[in-house]
Amino acid sequence: MKIISPYGKDVLDELQRVYHLNSVEDLVTTIHDHLAKHYFIESCEILSVHVAFGLTLNILASGNIYYLKFASRTMNRTPKDLFLYIDFLYRNAIPVPKIFKTTDGSWFKSVLNDTDYDVVYLMSSSPGEPILAPSPSRIQEYAAVMARYHKLGLNYEPKVLGGQPTTFTIEQAIASDLPKFYHALCGREKLFSAREIDLINFIINYICTTFALAQPLQLLRTHIHGDFRLCHVFYTGETVSGIIDIDQSTYAERLIDVCYGLISSPNPAGGIFFSIEQIQLFLSSYNQEFPFTASERKLLKPMLLYALIEQLDEVSKCYETGNSDTTITDIELTHKALAKIFDIQEAKLIST
Repeated sequence: MKIISPYGKDVLDELQRVYHLNSVEDLVTTIHDHLAKHYFIESCEILSVHVAFGLTLNILASGNIYYLKFASRTMNRTPKDLFLYIDFLYRNAIPVPKIFKTTDGSWFKSVLNDTDYDVVYLMSSSPGEPILAPSPSRIQEYAAVMARYHKLGLNYEPKVLGGQPTTFTIEQAIASDLPKFYHALCGREKLFSAREIDLINFIINYICTTFALAQPLQLLRTHIHGDFRLCHVFYTGETVSGIIDIDQSTYAERLIDVCYGLISSPNPAGGIFFSIEQIQLFLSSYNQEFPFTASERKLLKPMLLYALIEQLDEVSKCYETGNSDTTITDIELTHKALAKIFDIQEAKLIST
């Protein structure tokens, strides 16, 4: 059995502190009992345990591959509605996993006591692998699939509610998030020069000013994936064949998926993967499928910059701890992308 910790988490500490399990052996026993009781799976092999923000187990049973996921109830205020929505996406040819109901017809069960991660569900495996080479056709496919996902969710009822009523708020960005990111980056003198920090501060001031002038926030809301990063999108050839980590889906601003997808990497702890030209290709392709509103066009640049600053904070933190495979190149590429996006005129982000 393989133990995977992409963010460098201490696995035993995580099991004990978050899931109240004494060891990996305790986890294995708990899973075997759970599968036998609620899915009539009497015999199985646990191939891997993935310890990230949530716990995912890769399971082989009767020649089939399954995944058992421990998801956060804090991030899913209406888990029953969430799974109904995932099933709706599956039936409408969005390549999300199939969720298997338990023997009593439930979408999920609570397995452990006194833990937030008690939304436990079983799903099919997703074919393919994360993108390795960002060809134009793969970028256009990524944009088209995301646009279809957002279109389907536009009028879906009942609305799925994630951890917060609104996933993105200008007030929180200005008053809390951006100052927090800036303070953290300033403390990493070995990674950033004074000139780089000055640029980051200048960009943050631009974001805050643009956000403040844009109130009240008028961005299109729909059902979004919530973490539509490249590490959660699988390809078979040129086609998106799998979308994973779908339990953060919620009703929120679609630019969240767009921006955080664009600045992400196939490596969960990596820096930006797309070039500026590839970002422009994605935005143009998405816009053809599901056009951006005038308000979204005005706020696309500051929201991309906001996402990049958050990403810069995250990858530099991962690099400093040394517990993940984040490299100095991840930091450099993300910082360069931040400067390049800042220099682009808003109208040219979506190239024609």
